[in-house]
Amino acid sequence: MKIVRCLSVLFSILISLQGQGQTYYLGLGNTKTTDLFIYGDTIYAGTYNGIYKKNVYASDTNWTPCGLQGNHVVQIVAADYQKFIAVVEIGSLKKTRIHKSINGGNTFSLILADTSFQNSYQYLDHIAYSGNNIDTIYSLSHMKKTFNGGNTWSPIPYSSLRFIKVHPAHSNELFMGGETMIFSPEIKHSSDFAGTFSNVNMSGFFGGDNSVHDMEFVGNRWIGVGEGVISYTDDNGTNWNQGINTWSYPLGWGLYILDIEKSKHGTLYASGEAFYGNRVNYFASNNNGESWDTVSFASVHNINPSIKCIALFDNLTSDYLFLGGNGVYLTNNAVSQVNEFIKDSEISIYPNPSNDGNFFIQTDDRIISWTIYNMLGQLILSGKDNTIQLQKKNFYILSIETNRGRQTRKIIYQ
Repeated sequence: MKIVRCLSVLFSILISLQGQGQTYYLGLGNTKTTDLFIYGDTIYAGTYNGIYKKNVYASDTNWTPCGLQGNHVVQIVAADYQKFIAVVEIGSLKKTRIHKSINGGNTFSLILADTSFQNSYQYLDHIAYSGNNIDTIYSLSHMKKTFNGGNTWSPIPYSSLRFIKVHPAHSNELFMGGETMIFSPEIKHSSDFAGTFSNVNMSGFFGGDNSVHDMEFVGNRWIGVGEGVISYTDDNGTNWNQGINTWSYPLGWGLYILDIEKSKHGTLYASGEAFYGNRVNYFASNNNGESWDTVSFASVHNINPSIKCIALFDNLTSDYLFLGGNGVYLTNNAVSQVNEFIKDSEISIYPNPSNDGNFFIQTDDRIISWTIYNMLGQLILSGKDNTIQLQKKNFYILSIETNRGRQTRKIIYQ
């Protein structure tokens, strides 16, 4: 009964922090946001005026600067609270360089001083990385890769025009995409760490002028988003099925969809720029991208939000969806179901309860990272290996991300 009461309190706290189904304007309207990234309990925003951060549970408009102010940061990746990789735009041609900080953004050093071959255009994912490992980086517009944190770089043989991404369950698999010179959607696929690439068949994705801006993965399914279209394939691109085509929708819903993310509960979210209407629009799917709900809420000051990026913080009861563009917005979605394609990893935690604060994670899957929260939803500890050592007796929530998805467990130090 004590465990049940404590969990009930936790659920109440988490829901009350943002309000079930409520939306919030979080500020940064004075500088455009082009990327959002969440590590632990902190959300980072890459903007036209450097990097800012705030707690994911805070619904106010206060952000703390944390590096590269005065620069347009088009992408940010955090390995922990101290180590950042940032893609920074330079000059009027909008080329980019890659910077790194190991002290929480106080100072940055160049790890790729070469100017990119291409400008930043609409790219969302300029660099790709695997899990929480940012020593291995693939740069789209530089056509280079590093396996040692940027000390040395080697060439990538092919390039595309919009995004680059590592498959979350297969670190050897790399995808890049965009559009061809004849304005058709394009995806290139590598299964050897960007050594060689092959073209993915795009027939059926969308006819005419279109592009692929991002991809997400559910089991063996690939899901691509583009200019008004979301499509999926279950056979590595041989056949594509449209989940949504918004060009027949009312004005305001013909989105240039730029980003898609998957929550641990199995819900997919996608959003991007709407060229008509001053509302924040996004799509949500609970059946692996086969059909989508449309969700919309008002922007502030009647300004087109021009959404460029989204980020997800998913706890035990809700998905917190952050959307960045002309300001940052937050919406809270209570969830109750888990996607049928996502199968549970075999994970055991022992001893549980523990009498000395030491726990061991047993799984055949690859552990990417784990985080531990107290009953107030505050981050207590994080790590990557199989061992956990807590200092204070209490009830905790353990969130474990493996190569097959994320799971949560209740652990007790008694």
